[in-house]
Amino acid sequence: MKCMNKVDIKECKAVCCGIVPIDKDIVEKHKDKLHKKAEKVADLGTVEIWVYKKQCGFLNKRYRCKIYEDRPEICQLMGSEKVDPLLLKCSYLRQTEKIL
Repeated sequence: MKCMNKVDIKECKAVCCGIVPIDKDIVEKHKDKLHKKAEKVADLGTVEIWVYKKQCGFLNKRYRCKIYEDRPEICQLMGSEKVDPLLLKCSYLRQTEKIL
């Protein structure tokens, strides 16, 4: 049985959006969208990690991604059926219907 899921976006507080490596090119492209108090906590060669209050530095006040069109692959895979749901489980997904 395959389940179709839908994000209950109103409930999401971006608990999974924390220590996320982001390509330096993407950081540079969207530097103006970083939270003004975000800090770079890691520089890992081709990627950097920026956080503010233990969450991704690219979140807005409503916990939405400011760089959604260029978000990292790990963010794209979160809660998707492309990966084991136990590895990247989104607690804000709710089952909406079942397909046999």
